[in-house]
Amino acid sequence: MDKRTSIPANALIWFGAGVSLAEILTGTFFAPLGFCDGGIAIVVGHIIGCALLFLAGLIGARTRRSAMETVKMAFGACGGLLFAVLNVMQIIG
Repeated sequence: MDKRTSIPANALIWFGAGVSLAEILTGTFFAPLGFCDGGIAIVVGHIIGCALLFLAGLIGARTRRSAMETVKMAFGACGGLLFAVLNVMQIIG
């Protein structure tokens, strides 16, 4: 079965991976910048992070492969497994 993905579908997947309330909360513990500076840092960080993750999703959309398939193309089967384990650790916390 050949599953095809679109650019908007990949963009939404990677946007969701880039925006996390947990990382915002963690950032307030490690770098207390105050409300204004902290808010600016969060917005700038999310713009940069979402742009990078969108570009990763764009690769998948243009090659018509899933995100994990494109990771395996770049890093091999063991690299794909490593990223899968890291993703599970991130989701669990």
